Amino acid sequence: MKKIVIGIFAMVFAAGAKAQESNVLSSWEYMNVYNIEKKNGNIAVAIENLIKAKESIDAAAVNEKTINKSKTWKRRAEVYMAIMNETNDGVAQFKKGVIEEIYTSLEKARTVEINEKNNKPKIFEESDVINKARYLCDTLFKTGTNYYVAQDFENAGMYFEKRYSLLKSMGITDTVSYTNMFLSAFRGKNLDKAVDYGNQLMQWGVSDANLYGTMARIYQDKGESEKGLKIIQDARQKYPKNTEFITEELNYYLTVGDNEKSVKLMNEAMEAFKDDKDMLKSLFFNSGVIYFQLKDIEKSKEYYKKALEIDPQMFGALNNYAALILDDANNIIKEANNLPLNQTKKYEEMKNQANALYKEAGSYLETAYALKPSDKLRVTILEIFTKLQDEEKMIKYKK
Repeated sequence: MKKIVIGIFAMVFAAGAKAQESNVLSSWEYMNVYNIEKKNGNIAVAIENLIKAKESIDAAAVNEKTINKSKTWKRRAEVYMAIMNETNDGVAQFKKGVIEEIYTSLEKARTVEINEKNNKPKIFEESDVINKARYLCDTLFKTGTNYYVAQDFENAGMYFEKRYSLLKSMGITDTVSYTNMFLSAFRGKNLDKAVDYGNQLMQWGVSDANLYGTMARIYQDKGESEKGLKIIQDARQKYPKNTEFITEELNYYLTVGDNEKSVKLMNEAMEAFKDDKDMLKSLFFNSGVIYFQLKDIEKSKEYYKKALEIDPQMFGALNNYAALILDDANNIIKEANNLPLNQTKKYEEMKNQANALYKEAGSYLETAYALKPSDKLRVTILEIFTKLQDEEKMIKYKK
């Protein structure tokens, strides 16, 4: 009797192990039925088999006999990819976290099983696993991008990092994803992580002017302005024709109150690029901004005007120059309104002077509006022509 009992126990144990291994095969068979029935338009039957495939492969993925088999995880990745791509509501409840499940399954398909002969990973249908990993990389990138656009920078960074890690495990250094990890950390205010990512990108020799500019801003945000300045100065050596870094260095000197170096740097840049109209235009515009910060309004207007002489349709210069003229006009009107009642003649002179400035500003803003229409700009133009009692223009800019 003891021998019979032992024999029955052994048979039951073997059958149980075999049943678990058959879950991988069952999942594959259910997937075949799913694909055939879906192709034939039998959606309800197809979805039923997809769910059964999931149940079978999930059971195999936790059983000690199959958990360390590459085939198990490859099949699981296939099932979850089908769930991810399936649009029928019948699998909606299984979509939460599906990308993470695919990621985990593909990673394990490539790592859990070791070939005893060479001690290297034994990968079931390796070329197909790699193809699926590449497909997932595209999905991870799109998902990360969607989160980034939605300004969910934590999740964006996570998906870009998953893509980077997956490609790294395949022997590929993905600087695009790493750059997006850097930008997500920066936009998400995780400045320490952003610095680590940025330094790694620079060590890799990534040649991107925006990387240097962003790193400089990060150091400034962290209160480490001197490190930011060093990066800007390095960037100016690498990108001598990029006005952004000239402006960044100028802003540094302005921040620390070194106006002498600010002005000196502007003059040096203008001399260096005197024959390059596009560069000179940008320098004139930036000089207008800098002199405005220095509260030298006349110099600011002078440089905005110089920029417009090169490019009469430079939106930023049009807008900023007009704003300064409007300030002048409003100040004249304010002063005129404070005159004694017996100074009627002077009042009229000042009013005419202000109206001339309003008209000039309106002209510049009309050009700007034609380039980039906006409701805010339209309202400003309408206010100007209302002051001037220009009925034709008032009608034109009324909503």
